[in-house]
Amino acid sequence: MSNKKKIYTVATAHLDTVWSWDFETTVSKYIYNTLVDNFKLFKKYPTYTFSFEGSYRYELMEEYYPELFDKMKEYIKEGRWNVCGSSFENGDVNIPSPEALFRNILFGNSYFDKKFGKRSVDIYLPDCFGFGWALPSIASHANLMGFTTQKLAWGSAYGVPFDIGRWRGVDGNEIYASVNPHDYYFTLKKLRDWDFVQNKLKENEKYDLDMTYIFHGIGDRGGAPKEKSVKFVEEEISKNNRSDIEVLASSADRIYHDIDENFTPEQKAKLPVWNNELVMKDHAVGGYTSRAVGKRWNRRCQELADIAERASVTASYLGIKEYNKSAIDIAWKRFIAHQFHDDIPGTSCQRVYKRSWNDYAVSMNQFANELEASASALALNMKTDFCKGTPIMVYNPIESQRQQTVTARLSGIGNKNVRVFDDDGNEIKSQVINRTNTYTEILFIADVKSLGTRIYDARVSDIPCDAESAVSISKNRMENQKYIVTLNPNGDIASIIDKEQNNFQILKEPVSLGLLKYNGSRVWPAWEMDYNENKNAADRIPVKSKMQIIEKGPCRVAFKVTQRDKKSTFTNIIALSDGGKCVEVCPKHLISLIPYSNTVQVACSSTDKGPVTMKDCTTGCVGCGICVKNCQHDAVKVENFHAVIDPEKCVGCGACMEKCPKKCIVKA
Repeated sequence: MSNKKKIYTVATAHLDTVWSWDFETTVSKYIYNTLVDNFKLFKKYPTYTFSFEGSYRYELMEEYYPELFDKMKEYIKEGRWNVCGSSFENGDVNIPSPEALFRNILFGNSYFDKKFGKRSVDIYLPDCFGFGWALPSIASHANLMGFTTQKLAWGSAYGVPFDIGRWRGVDGNEIYASVNPHDYYFTLKKLRDWDFVQNKLKENEKYDLDMTYIFHGIGDRGGAPKEKSVKFVEEEISKNNRSDIEVLASSADRIYHDIDENFTPEQKAKLPVWNNELVMKDHAVGGYTSRAVGKRWNRRCQELADIAERASVTASYLGIKEYNKSAIDIAWKRFIAHQFHDDIPGTSCQRVYKRSWNDYAVSMNQFANELEASASALALNMKTDFCKGTPIMVYNPIESQRQQTVTARLSGIGNKNVRVFDDDGNEIKSQVINRTNTYTEILFIADVKSLGTRIYDARVSDIPCDAESAVSISKNRMENQKYIVTLNPNGDIASIIDKEQNNFQILKEPVSLGLLKYNGSRVWPAWEMDYNENKNAADRIPVKSKMQIIEKGPCRVAFKVTQRDKKSTFTNIIALSDGGKCVEVCPKHLISLIPYSNTVQVACSSTDKGPVTMKDCTTGCVGCGICVKNCQHDAVKVENFHAVIDPEKCVGCGACMEKCPKKCIVKA
């Protein structure tokens, strides 16, 4: 690199896949314009370079305009048309899961590598509505180096932290970042004598940084920068030999290559660091509350994708079903396409969502098919000869053992009951929750190891399951081993008491349904919310309510709450399941349930002798017996070198707690 200060000018044409137009318009008009308009500039201006993001758009070019696509490939080979952004789609980065963000990068750069022999090293998001703290960590783990946006100038919650610097993620990994490049929708008329550029260069001198980064181009319909802007940049480049500032027609990620390859470790360390999220307070918040159906289905797609993947890999590893990579990849790409930053936030026109919601459904079905096929293959290879009724395989797709209620549908049961048994012949808590003319839906508590499967035996019975349960329900109250939940007459959740945390009241105020009328931005109504308005109380809270008990079994209890406001009806199911299995399965018996009535408890589970306990813990019970001597109600005794309080005898006087030398007896 030379000793001159440098201005990296990046020509771009931001293209919203959808926004106030539909996908078909993008394909028929905006993709085509992006190709031909830039070809004209390449022919006329020898220094002109262009950066364009999103492999999805390149796939559309290849499919619909193959001849123009081949022509573009030649410009890519020459280094004049630059693929950037690394990703499949120019997507939102707040709503998608980390796995979806990784897949987005994987699909994008894999396509670029396959078709052009190139990969980009940046996250290029000129127009997204805020950037979560996980993004630099994800980018770093995906072997990317940089991040670029101009959006922070639109209303960042933290301002614009620097021009060029380092963005540190939640795990400590960093990427370079350019976050003040001006507007991508901009025609350059001045550079070296532009106060904006001069101020950036002066600011960067503090960090021994001799460069800055400037957008020029067009948006949001694709195309190419205005010719006069391209011409101006070429004229400025011609002045480089007689100027102390060098103007570069740059690709979007060149600056990150230059910093990484040419800066010393000391220079890199001196760059400013941002160690936080980069979210928006303006032009963002409303988008994250809109089109809730799309957000819900996106979440469901992500969940099903993960479960289907795990089941497919397991079946493939066992050699009982081939891993269907093509089907899974297609389903992933179909819904990642709708994580575009004007799609999933809910800021596009209505006709856009007819297509996106349909695609979500298609991907969900495809993932479900792969899950069912893999799980069925597993089930066919499991031993079920112990079953006296209908075998039910339960699959646990997460990395830890869990005990949870699951549902199953059985046909041919009629009005009979069902009782469920595990593979050791022990009866499991179960209940019938729904009957139709074609099936009976049952609920039972399954306990399955990490990434494992287990067979349960569902037997038809004349009587329901009568297993003892810790869940109960009354007029307005539910309880299990851990929680007591109370509803008020309006159907709001008035109270949640955590019995295991000293009867801690979790809620500061009731959980209620509030209705707000929107009175926000007139310029950007789909994006912006009025913060001052949102500080006010809800305009209306429904007062016409109905509560009814819809489930009352050993597995789960539930209320159905129906609330009405004018012509609208709102229905919520509030349920509580049987829990506390940790008490039963703990191999060292370190976990126990404390009665709700207890006022004091021993906050230690050690049964080691005193000297052994004292080596590892300064507040552990040593079985000294002082608590026993000071209890006037014979409520305390020492068993296995550990103090035990009898709740039937304890009156809560606190004498044991006061006299305990280790202070391990505390208020319950």
